[in-house]
Amino acid sequence: MNIIKLSVRKVLNLIDKDLEYKLIDQYHFNRLKRRPPGLMWKAVAPSPEARLDAGRGQAGHELCVFGGFRWDGTVIRSVDIFDMKKEKWTQRIDLPTNMAQTHLGVASDGERYIYLVSGQLGDYCHPATKDCFVFDVKNRAFSQIPPLPKARYASAVQLWDGRLHSVAGAKEDRNAPGTEHWSIAVKDGKALEKNWREDPPIPRGGHHRASAVVDNALYIFGGQEGDYVAIPGDKDFRCTAKLTTETRFAETFRLKAGAKQWERMADMVVLTSHTEAAVVTLNGIVYVLGGDSDRAAMKSVIKLNDEIQAYDAKADFWKIVGRLPYRVKEAATGYYKGYIYITTGQRDRGPDDPVAARRFERGTWKAKFPPVK
Repeated sequence: MNIIKLSVRKVLNLIDKDLEYKLIDQYHFNRLKRRPPGLMWKAVAPSPEARLDAGRGQAGHELCVFGGFRWDGTVIRSVDIFDMKKEKWTQRIDLPTNMAQTHLGVASDGERYIYLVSGQLGDYCHPATKDCFVFDVKNRAFSQIPPLPKARYASAVQLWDGRLHSVAGAKEDRNAPGTEHWSIAVKDGKALEKNWREDPPIPRGGHHRASAVVDNALYIFGGQEGDYVAIPGDKDFRCTAKLTTETRFAETFRLKAGAKQWERMADMVVLTSHTEAAVVTLNGIVYVLGGDSDRAAMKSVIKLNDEIQAYDAKADFWKIVGRLPYRVKEAATGYYKGYIYITTGQRDRGPDDPVAARRFERGTWKAKFPPVK
């Protein structure tokens, strides 16, 4: 029997080295017995590496996934590019040595330039860097823009009205919530100013938040306060959950163009964090995918979500419109020609257990989107 299994595995690898992985993933999804109008997810080419807390930017049909943690706490020092037209991972490019590999704030013009703001530089729970970069997707090249005034972990970053905005994030200790809001004028991958300016701070700080620009207003969704920190005195900055607690929240905040203060809008249906890479805006509706809802105090037990939450900015109204193939946080998300794609992140232990599995994910999935009403 073992000989037969080995022979089948060899044949599958000859056809497609990832075919076995895709077939197993698809088998587990099919066992859920979901039916239309629910989303019917299909497993496609998995990422070259499993990862968490990667940066995500889309330019045209290419989804770029920057860095991320491996399960052992080391970081991936490259960007992997997924071609949504071909549904293949096509290229891996080294990151600049002084660019953050996790907890990046990321924004894209959707066509060519992806802006990468601050984030964690190094393995485990290393300090954050202020350095900021631009990735030119067409030329496959990185360049630098002026550094953020202070280093931040996982700030919410958007391009809005000719400026690159960085909102909140975790402060230099990796735990305390920052409320600062900075912006800098940019065009075609270059900064038009030497320094970031101060803009209206957000009422509630925090990081790992989804964000979007709709009808010339900036929106920030959910997020958390608190995070893992480095073990005091540890020369490698290894992480511990025993010194901190975390609070997730469901608040929505809006800043209109020219406004001096943020407005509190309708709360999300499900409080969620770790969704900064898992958000898509289509026809004025913002879709926030999955995330996590809780971390047990002083422990590493994390509960995940599989809901797709839709926000109608004009109506200021949230509803759940679908589900992911499994509960997952920090899935990198893209959208191309009627399909939504998700890849990597940390998934649940199984359909009946929302607790995060003790491994990261490399699976990539697609589904027809938006869902049928």
